[in-house]
Amino acid sequence: MKQLIPILLLCAASAQAQLAFSLTDPVMLASGGGGGGGSEPPTTALLAHYEADSDVFTDAGTTPAADGEAVYQWNDQSGNGNHLTQTTSGDRPLYQTSEQNGLPGIQFVSTDYLAKASSLFTASPVSIYVVFESSSTTTDQTILCEAKSSTSNDQFWLAAMGTVAGDPVRYWVRSNLPAQSTPETTTGFVANTACLVSVVDTSSTSKTIYMNGANSETDTTSVTPATDSHRFWVGYASDSTPAWPLTGFIYEVLVYSTAHDSTTQAEVEAYLSNKWGL
Repeated sequence: MKQLIPILLLCAASAQAQLAFSLTDPVMLASGGGGGGGSEPPTTALLAHYEADSDVFTDAGTTPAADGEAVYQWNDQSGNGNHLTQTTSGDRPLYQTSEQNGLPGIQFVSTDYLAKASSLFTASPVSIYVVFESSSTTTDQTILCEAKSSTSNDQFWLAAMGTVAGDPVRYWVRSNLPAQSTPETTTGFVANTACLVSVVDTSSTSKTIYMNGANSETDTTSVTPATDSHRFWVGYASDSTPAWPLTGFIYEVLVYSTAHDSTTQAEVEAYLSNKWGL
C-alpha cells in the first residue's frame, strides 16, 4: 500500500497542473472555456454564418486569403451555401490577420462590399448578430442590408449612424415610405473599437436592437416590406441606390430565421463575446 502513495500523489499533481493550464490557456478562453459561451453558436434555424477566421478566399472557394489580400468569396458556415462574393476586383474588401483578440477581420474601405445576389431573408421573424468595428463616427455606414434591388423603399438595413447624436446603431425596416421602423441602440459605437450588435425582429410590429447585450430599444411601428427581388449585401446598402459604405471591419455575422428568446440570445452573445474578447 505504501508503494501506491507516490503514484497517487503524482497523478493528483499532474491533474492539478492540467487544470491550471486550461484555465489560462488563451485557446480555451477564446473558445468559451473561460466564460459562459460555448465554442460554437446554436444552429437551430441558422440561415447564414460568416466568420472571419473560416473559409475566406481570393477566388471562388479554392485559394484561402492571406494577410492583406482581396476577398473574392466568404463562405457561409451554416451549411446552407449562402456564400458572399465580390466579382468586381475594385470593390473587394481585404483579409487582415490579428485584428481582434488575435483573430482576423474583413476590412471594408471605400465602396467595398460582399454580396449574395438573391435574398437571405425577406420577412420577420429573424435574429441577427454582428461583431463589427468602424473607423469613423462622422458618417453613416452600412453593416448589412437585405433589400429589394429595384427600389429604396423595401429593406432591412443595419447601419452605424455616425451623423446621429450619440452614434447609435440603427435597424432600419422600410416599406413604401414613409412607413418605417427604426429602433436604435441607446449607447453608441466607438471608433476603432469592436462591438456586438444584436437584433431580434419578432414580427411586423416588434423589432428590438441591442448593443453588447444591453442598451436596447424596441420599435412597434407596423412595417412589412415587399418580399420580391431582394438581395443581401454586407458592407454596403443593397437597394436600388447603394450607399453608406462601411469603413472598418466585420468579424462575424449570424442570421437566424426565428426570433430568439432571451436565453438563446444570451447564448449567442456569450459565444461571440468570448471569441472576440469583447
